[in-house]
Amino acid sequence: MVRVNWCCGILVAIAIGQGVLPVETIQASPWDSILESFSRRPKPPLGGRSEFCAISPRRLPDGIESTSGDRLLFVWNGMISKIEVHAEGVGAPLWSQVVKLDARQAEYTGSPLIAGARYEWWIFNRFAVNETKPTFRVPFQVIESSERERVTLELAELNSQIRDPKKWVSAEEWSRKRSQYFVSQGLFVDAMREILSVQRPSQELRTIWQQIPIELCKRG
Repeated sequence: MVRVNWCCGILVAIAIGQGVLPVETIQASPWDSILESFSRRPKPPLGGRSEFCAISPRRLPDGIESTSGDRLLFVWNGMISKIEVHAEGVGAPLWSQVVKLDARQAEYTGSPLIAGARYEWWIFNRFAVNETKPTFRVPFQVIESSERERVTLELAELNSQIRDPKKWVSAEEWSRKRSQYFVSQGLFVDAMREILSVQRPSQELRTIWQQIPIELCKRG
């Protein structure tokens, strides 16, 4: 006789009286590869005292974060008071937003970002001695027009594949496939926005939402 126990996504088959060894099969989430890609991203430096962590876009040690769209989603961990978007080298903000104490993301709603341009995300700490000066500045850039056109065409092709009339695809699966594409292009800002766009996430996706901040905000 074989008794099957289900616990925490692991199937354990225990054979009784027949000399069969226990077998364990771990049920992998289809989101695991995306989480693994995010977990390999650069970590904040050791010794940092701030409780704030820029998740998307984030500061890279040997480059600058890129996005393909003219809109983006800012994601962070920690308590801040306000965020702003500045064109590189410009003091006046293109857009600003006061954020609530418990907020951890904000959608950019300013003027469309220009292909090939560089910007800065300014973060203001509500507990800073001088709240009028940004505590952090995170640079990011929009990819060039030619690259943006290529991404747009490839996404259109991917969308046509997903829309196979013979196979129903959930909104979450649609988002996962698009996220995988963005990760493959090194566009983690776009992938993060896609991941967080699902309205009715599965438990697996909720777990990803919880794990990404933990992985990206570990001190490196």
